[in-house]
This record gives sequence, structure tokens and C-alpha cells, in this order.
Amino acid sequence: MQAITASANNSNQPLTAVLSAMPASGDLLVMIGAAEHGGLSSVSGGGVTAWTRATRALANTNIEVWYGITDGSSSQVTITFPAYGLPMWMVVGEWSNMATTNLLDMALSTSGTTSPAGAGSITTSSAREIVIFGVGDQTPNTFGAPQGAWASLPTVTSNATVQSVWWQDLTAGATVAPTVTETHHSWDAAIAAFRAR
Repeated sequence: MQAITASANNSNQPLTAVLSAMPASGDLLVMIGAAEHGGLSSVSGGGVTAWTRATRALANTNIEVWYGITDGSSSQVTITFPAYGLPMWMVVGEWSNMATTNLLDMALSTSGTTSPAGAGSITTSSAREIVIFGVGDQTPNTFGAPQGAWASLPTVTSNATVQSVWWQDLTAGATVAPTVTETHHSWDAAIAAFRAR
């Protein structure tokens, strides 16, 4: 598993993140990120033929989850927003041993102005799944940590936003509804579950 972040406060072009190593063919790439002023128009690169948006929330700080299976030909993932010159950010993670069909089990997103932040409850339907949970908020802000066996991905910030992401490898079907405390009260959250082998 590897992950990388990228951010730009005033980018005049698409934002690109470069994984430190080439992804392995057949692995899952997931981009969790956003543009502060609206929805992304596309995600590309990483050796993914066609990226798919799993979910997004655009009420406050914004967060989007996009995914695809890589052919291992590129380590660069690019996000595009129609109006450049505004903050964008992302974290890209790679996971192995994922399902080759019906990859996305389910995804939810929501927004809020009180603590804690959470995207809702999901019940996984397969024997093993990778569940990814992210929250974007305005700064200054301090996040807590979700209860349970969640691992963290790198936090990414722009001049007015901060996004933290956690993930969990579930080896049996389960209902999960992670939440985190936050201090700015202007958040968007997303959760997505992907089937593994």
C-alpha cells in the first residue's frame, strides 16, 4: 500500500500527484480530494482507463472519492477543476488484491456544521473489503480519530482547508459508521467500501 498527497492554493493548471513507485497492474487506485469552490470535472492518469466517482459532498469544504483499476503504466494522477486559480487538494492511495468485478460495494457522503463529522453508516456485503473514510474541513481545525482499527493516510492542506483520511481492511461483513471530532464545524465527509479478494 502506498499513498501520496498534492495541493495547490492558486493553481493555473490541473493538479497532479505522483506516487513514489509505479503502481502494480490490477491494483486499486483511490483519489480522495476536492476543489474548494465546486465539483471536479475529471480525474485522469495513474494507468486507469476510466476513473469513476464513488461519491462526493459539496456543501462546505468539499470532498470527492474517485477510483479505478490501474494497468501499472503511470504513477501520475491528475484532478481537473473548471476554474483554475483556486485551491485544490488530494490524497491518492493504492491497494492490492482487489475484486476484478463489482469493485465498489457502496459509498455515502454528507455535510455538517456540528461535531463529530461522519459520512453515515454502511454495511459491507463481502467477506473482505477495504473501507475508506475521509473528512474535509476549513482551517484552523483539529481532527480526532475514528474509533476502531483505522489506519490513517497522509493529511493534506491548502491555505484554508484540511483533509484527513482513514482506511480499514475488514475481513468479515460488518456495519461501520466512523466519526471524528473536529473544531471548525464546516465539514464534508465521505465513506466508500471496495470489495477485495
